[in-house]
Amino acid sequence: MMAYPRLSKAGGTASWLIPAAVTLVNVLLVVAVSAGTRVALAVVGVLAVAFSAALLRRPRGTAPLPEPPDPPGSFTEDLELTVWIGATPKGDRILERRRTRPAHRLAQRKLSPISPYVATDTDKVSITPTLRVKNAPVEASWMPIDTAGRGIVHFVPAVTRETLEWELDYTIPGGLWNPLRSVGLDVFRYDVRTFPIGRFSILFMFAANVDAVSVQERNRRGTTSYLERGEHGGRSILWTADVPTLATRYEWDIRVDWADGPA
Repeated sequence: MMAYPRLSKAGGTASWLIPAAVTLVNVLLVVAVSAGTRVALAVVGVLAVAFSAALLRRPRGTAPLPEPPDPPGSFTEDLELTVWIGATPKGDRILERRRTRPAHRLAQRKLSPISPYVATDTDKVSITPTLRVKNAPVEASWMPIDTAGRGIVHFVPAVTRETLEWELDYTIPGGLWNPLRSVGLDVFRYDVRTFPIGRFSILFMFAANVDAVSVQERNRRGTTSYLERGEHGGRSILWTADVPTLATRYEWDIRVDWADGPA
């Protein structure tokens, strides 16, 4: 974008410079023929001074300044999501394990908890996560900032250079996986472009009354591992992002065969 203004300025100078040079040559020829070489040279000197003064007096356009670089990141963060898919809405739960490496003092993080897909922000449910800091004498508190579920995590005292391991644990009023329970098919989306992501993984944990399950990232990104049934009696699938993690919005198609049929 910066090249175009510069080219237009150069074109403006050329539009008057070339005719002026042609006129100067013509004047020089006329004077040389009529008054002799010495007079012609004197005229050339006067015209050259005037020509230089005109160049210096031409208004200079302000050159466009390059846009300032993005400010350096204040942190990088690994994220491990554990997503419970319950047999009923009460069994739906999210655990976000985060490892935050601050580049300098970090007093807060703005976050949007996972919530059901709705038509407008006003239809979103209000979620209040439980926060736990695992490895430092730091208190973390949640402050909602709007009715769309977003909020700010405050750290007291602020985090400096040490890696902070912390968690958000929450359930979703009304459930998160109602379409999956009703028709056996749903889509899960998560966007990691909103923060400087490090490692990223999701553990999907299904209710005990699931016969078969499939989880597939739509763009075939990452690695999917089917795990043995855990202590909760249900199936589990671990998805792990490629390294380095691509900063994008991920989408997973999830299919489930319920032992007792769709809810």
